[in-house]
Amino acid sequence: MISKLSEKAVDVLSVHNCIAQEEKELYVYGFFMLFSKAFFLLLTVIYGVLFGVVLESVLFYITFTVLRSYAGGVHASKERTCTICTSLAMLLCVAAIRGCVKLALIAVPLVLLVLSTICILILSPLDSAEKRLMEEEKKEYRKKTYRITTLIVSAAILALICGLTRLFYPCVTSLMLESLLLVAGKAKGVLSERI
Repeated sequence: MISKLSEKAVDVLSVHNCIAQEEKELYVYGFFMLFSKAFFLLLTVIYGVLFGVVLESVLFYITFTVLRSYAGGVHASKERTCTICTSLAMLLCVAAIRGCVKLALIAVPLVLLVLSTICILILSPLDSAEKRLMEEEKKEYRKKTYRITTLIVSAAILALICGLTRLFYPCVTSLMLESLLLVAGKAKGVLSERI
């Protein structure tokens, strides 16, 4: 769906001679990334509206997306699978944020914050068959992942200290989802090596 829309956007630009023929693939990829991020942000906002946690859902999506860009994790082999899984993951995360807000949980999210952070620092960056990283890229991605993770953890702790738990929960949820994707990606890689 999103890839077809991206191709159509590039075709329109191509017809109007706005892009060179040899750059079409690059533009398709760029539009795909733009449209998919916009789609999932909109979807996360809709979930946020339904659960009454709009600000939290936007904060979750932004922190997760920035972290995911460098930390990596499991990737679906088909666009449809990716769209369905990502949509469900966003729904579950926004529902988890709502549950934490409603129950005023602190201990469980704090434990998840620590465990998720450890997992991210150990496993990232994790490349996949779909996105292989060169050794130099891995070093750079690792540095960026550590910085982003440190920033998110610091923001979460500061929010907790200041009593802003509604900002604490999205930070924890983004780290938790990323750590789950890293574990799944690592497991998928180990399984594929054995086969």
